[in-house]
Formats: sequence, structure tokens, C-alpha cells
Amino acid sequence: MRIRQDSKNRFLRVLKVLFVVNFRNKATALVLAVVIWLVVSYQVSDEYERNDVIVEIVPRKDGVVMKDIAVEPSHIVVKVKFTAPQRIGQQYLAPAAKVRAVHTIENPPIGKPISIKLNREDFDLPYDVKLDHVEPRRLENIILHRIVTRNLRVHVERRGHPAQGYELSGEPHVEPTEVSVRGPKETLDAAAYIPTEPVDIEGRSSSFSSDYSLVDTLNGKPVQTTTKVRVRVNMRPVEIVKTFSVPININIPPSYSHEALLPKAEPGGMVKLSIKGPEFLLNEPATAAKIAAFVVVTPDKQPREIPYSAKVHLFVPPELTELTLAGEHYVDLVIRKKEQKQP
Repeated sequence: MRIRQDSKNRFLRVLKVLFVVNFRNKATALVLAVVIWLVVSYQVSDEYERNDVIVEIVPRKDGVVMKDIAVEPSHIVVKVKFTAPQRIGQQYLAPAAKVRAVHTIENPPIGKPISIKLNREDFDLPYDVKLDHVEPRRLENIILHRIVTRNLRVHVERRGHPAQGYELSGEPHVEPTEVSVRGPKETLDAAAYIPTEPVDIEGRSSSFSSDYSLVDTLNGKPVQTTTKVRVRVNMRPVEIVKTFSVPININIPPSYSHEALLPKAEPGGMVKLSIKGPEFLLNEPATAAKIAAFVVVTPDKQPREIPYSAKVHLFVPPELTELTLAGEHYVDLVIRKKEQKQP
């Protein structure tokens, strides 16, 4: 029991030596250590380089921020080198921190190029941060534009070509035909219309309609419009005229007592006709064999020496009803009495 008591007393004497003996010197050493740590943390500086510092230009007139003004170029990025204490640099200049510059211009000219020099005051950073280098330091050809709203006609921008044998049936239809556009005054004053995004007609053979956005730049300047337009494009087959030699028949009434002849018909009872219709049908090899022509003899036609001028009609099967004669065609028709058969 006495041995355990001696051990306890010895431990208490050690604690007394640690905390009581030379207490003033030990306290002083602790305070100095803290001060040195703080000085080192705040005074040891590092260099920081940022390639993504965004510059915002703020125009003011007589101290008041100007409204409806756009800056060109709209996106300005500079490369900046800073020197700052470690603790401040890690907080304000580390890669994850957003660094930007805001430069204010008093009573700037509108529509004319100006140059701007960036200063330390443009950067919203603690005073401990030193600005070492900015690239570029001077921004050239900065132009301020007055923003206005104008109504512009919509123009359908087409891309590509229809399928072989097809074409547009008139100009595409767009609704609405006019939209409200917001952008630089000089740009909109010079614009006659605003195009749609490209309407792709490549390989199309049938009509279609869809909604399309409008472009967001005019003459290289940004513009804004929230309207979408409805565009309808009508397609049709390309029509051509092609000449065919086709058989021609004479339709004679059942009770007709005379004989009808086509003296100028080609051998085999053929006649040349100019036929109009879709290109893909007329160029189909099987089409020629399906076409025929005929003339009609009416009961009032009597024999005479001068041939009649008979109008030619076209006969086509149901799948070729798009084919028609290119203009009116006539052939000489001779009517004569039938020869009496000898008994």
C-alpha cells in the first residue's frame, strides 16, 4: 500500500515541475511559437497564375450605370499573375476560386472602338494581393453598342437538295412571317430579315413541316429572339417533256358506214407525241410500252377530199395518270367511202 502511495506522490511532483517551475519562461515560449506561426502563415508569399480571369466592362454616364448597352467582344478573358500570402492566395486565387475584373468606363462613346487599360483596382481582391502581370494589359477595339428591338421578316434558310426527280413546290411557308429581335442598333437597322436555322431538304421527296429556331447572330453580332417559327416545305416531282413514239388507234362509232385512215402515221401505226410528266416516270423504261394514243371519229364526219384535223388523245393506265400531252396534238384524218366488195 505504501509503494502505491509513493508512486502517486512522485507523479504529482513531475507535473509540478512541468507546469510550475519556470512557468513564465514556458508561457513566453508558447506565445512566441504562436506568433511565429501566424507571421509565417500570413507573410510567406506565393505566386499565382490564372489564365481564366473574366473581364466585365461596366459603362456609366455621369456616374449612373448605362442600360441597354452591349460590349463587343462579349466575352473577354485575360491571363494574370499575382503574388499573395499563402493563406490569402489559397482562399482567393486557387484554381477553384472565381477571379474576375470589373472595369468601369465613364461617359464612353457608342459605336466607336476604344482601348482599356486594366488596373489593380479592377480586381476585387484583398489588399495583400499584388498584381504582377496582366496579358493583355490593354484591351483594344472594345466597342459599346446600343441595344434596341426591331421587327424583322423571317427568311427560311435551306440546306441540301431534294431527292433526284423532285423539287420545291414554291417557296417554303413560314409562320409567323415577322418576329421581334433584340440586338445592336446598327446591326438591326441594316438587317432586312433574320434567317432560320438551316432547314434540311437533302434527299427529301415529300412535303413536311416542323418548328425551327432563328439564328442568334446577324453580321457577326449577337441578337436575341425567343420566338420559334413553323416552316412548311412543299415538294413535287420535277416535270419534264419527253417525246415518245406510241401506237395510235381510231375510235369509230359502231354504226359508222365510212372508212377512217391516218395517212401520215408512222409504219406500224405509230405517232410521235410530246408527253409531260414527272421525270422519274418518263425516264422509267417500262413507261413507253404502257402509253397509247387515239383519235375519235364522230358521226358527222363525211368523206371528202381534204383531210380532217383530228385531235389526239392520250391513253395511260391508272399508275400513269400524272402524264399528259404537252400541248395539243393533231393528225390528218382521211374519211372515205368503204369500197364495195365484189360478189
